[in-house]
Amino acid sequence: MTLLFFDTSFDFILISIFELQNNSLNEIYSFQENCPRESSFRLVPEIKKALEKSNLVKPNIISCSIGPGSFTGIRISVNTVRVLSQLWKIPIHAVDTLELYQDYYEEKLNQDVKLYLDGKQNKVYFKEKKNPSVEISSEEVFSADDKVIITNLNFDFKTINIYSDIPNPLSYFKKNINNLKLEENYEKIIPNYMRETYAKK
Repeated sequence: MTLLFFDTSFDFILISIFELQNNSLNEIYSFQENCPRESSFRLVPEIKKALEKSNLVKPNIISCSIGPGSFTGIRISVNTVRVLSQLWKIPIHAVDTLELYQDYYEEKLNQDVKLYLDGKQNKVYFKEKKNPSVEISSEEVFSADDKVIITNLNFDFKTINIYSDIPNPLSYFKKNINNLKLEENYEKIIPNYMRETYAKK
């Protein structure tokens, strides 16, 4: 069984193809590139290239990140996954963007991390531990502990910039291999644009 994953939630494109067999996972293709404002015209050709290099006509499962992140980036991923799911008649697995990133850094660094990613308009997307992704104001950013901070913002304390170490989805899928939630109805894949703070006004 093969799984195609892609993510355009921020300024990079992630594409991976995994082979799932007997509760084990093997990444047979990986693409990670920082390419701001290029996902609208590069994602589909890069998916085609990934399938060709993996000797696949189509995967058995398709997956994408659904946010939070860039409004345009999330829309591109979600629309693409819906179309390909319909064309190929295969199920979809939706992924919380920040959970996927967090799993990568925590496995690599072997410690808890905090994610603070730019949500524009004075908003920040935040994730810590097993808590869900949330949106906070930039004034709520707080770092008075020893956790590693992953960000794409300029703070006056030590951080790791996400663009200097673009995450790989392998850690997320290894952790979730036994409980992948598959959605047959593409219409139920809902983008997470967040922006809950605006709804409360």
